[in-house]
Amino acid sequence: MIPARRPLGRIGVYAERDASVPVAHVYVHLLVGCEADPPEAAGITRLAARLMRAGTIARSREDLAREIESMGARLDVSVAHHRVTFSGHVLAGSLGPFLDLLEEVMLEPGNRPGDLDKIRRETVASLVAARDDDQSLAYRHFRAALFPGHAYGRGAAGTPKSLAAPGRVDLVGHQEAVLRKARIALALAGDLDPDAAGPRLEGMLSRFSSCTLADPSTGDPAPPSGVRVRLVDKPARTQSQVYAGHLGCGAADPLYFPSVVACTALGGTFTARMSREIRQERGLSYGAYARMLRSRHRDAFYMWTMPAIGDAAACVALEIGMLAARRDRGRGADEIEYAREYLANHFLFATETSAQRVNLAVREETLGLAPGFFDRYAASVAAAGAEDVAAACGRCFDPANMVVTALCTADRVEPGMREALGPGASIEVVPEEFQKTPTRK
Repeated sequence: MIPARRPLGRIGVYAERDASVPVAHVYVHLLVGCEADPPEAAGITRLAARLMRAGTIARSREDLAREIESMGARLDVSVAHHRVTFSGHVLAGSLGPFLDLLEEVMLEPGNRPGDLDKIRRETVASLVAARDDDQSLAYRHFRAALFPGHAYGRGAAGTPKSLAAPGRVDLVGHQEAVLRKARIALALAGDLDPDAAGPRLEGMLSRFSSCTLADPSTGDPAPPSGVRVRLVDKPARTQSQVYAGHLGCGAADPLYFPSVVACTALGGTFTARMSREIRQERGLSYGAYARMLRSRHRDAFYMWTMPAIGDAAACVALEIGMLAARRDRGRGADEIEYAREYLANHFLFATETSAQRVNLAVREETLGLAPGFFDRYAASVAAAGAEDVAAACGRCFDPANMVVTALCTADRVEPGMREALGPGASIEVVPEEFQKTPTRK
């Protein structure tokens, strides 16, 4: 059972007590994320949040780390599109001192210039290092191509160029104008008394935030028009990383659950149709998968493969053909039943612990899902019948309007891609770094 929201002052609290292990979990969710970043300052929310975590007025970064370690605790900050989360866990006997320390971090951040310089260097270094991860780099380019000009096309960490601009004054201003005005959802789980910890934290959080910031509304992204191919040129590749897809079905759409079942039957498991036809029967890719993502606005449906350079064009053509066939004919009852069972069984792993359950409840609020969305998840999946899945295939899959991104050695892939996809496809070649100007179209 997913915990219900309980109002406490200006914040919402989601709590579940579980004393089976003497560990308490605390999650402070600020319901604003990197969607609030100006395009020219992508990454500023993450920088501002990490700067808060880097030390307090009274404690340096090192002193804060030692104090947390001495409690046997952990305190992290993470940033997603729709929320900033200060999360921690601690031995139940040290919960009081831990909450005092959390209050100090949130109300009295040090915001030292030296800490900012270090965080900026660490972030830029991680972005540069990520270029060595072909899969991650291909996915970032896919999202940038699928969501041009939309917050979903920008990563929370920003880019080396966007990170160079904000100074300490900008980040403190962002903390005050955005983070300290954000709505808050508090999640409490594990070996603690919610009736004691909730009011304790509400008192602190009411001093931290006015809870008056309106939810940033970026709106649904625009769907792609035609087949647009982005070849991300990286020298000396023997294997490519390919993402192909379009906007997925929104979670509030009546066809959402049938579309998830259809996506799972297509490529949600290692034995699904994509894996059988692309990997097993033709040997075009070591793996072949499909996913339907869920966010506040319509997010991505995508297919992911990793063919050899010489097989990339054939693999993409086959994926598009499979999507067209599924759109036209749906799939058989056996595939649908297997997908439903897989989804229902797999969802159990997302609800094993009290910490997981309270955060699913927060996700409902963060993403604007109907209350009880996750409580009804298994039943909603089971209710997706063959006719519903066929309707979802017909409306939610669109092989004629999609984005294809392939990280590859472009001059070895481009001729075959143009031949395989025909003159109607638009193909651009871009360097592996994120730049505005493509190498060629």
